[in-house]
Amino acid sequence: MIRIIYRALLYLHPPAFREQFGDEMLWIFDETSSGSAVPLLADGFVSALRQWFIGYEVWKVMPLSAYWFTCLVCLIGMLLRRGIKP
Repeated sequence: MIRIIYRALLYLHPPAFREQFGDEMLWIFDETSSGSAVPLLADGFVSALRQWFIGYEVWKVMPLSAYWFTCLVCLIGMLLRRGIKP
């Protein structure tokens, strides 16, 4: 189930980045997700945001970045509240 979520996170990355690094990221996830997968999921989400900001200059639209940051903080807060430790 966690692998399916991680694959969905890979599809949030820009197409060119996903084609170049998607298989490698999935391989790393498979090799290291034997313990807690929460840090890998968080890293995948942050990576997708970073690639869109850098590659497509979305950083010029600051309200959107504030929205995504708020979503990330809320997601981490909900995971911690449910007792899932990073």
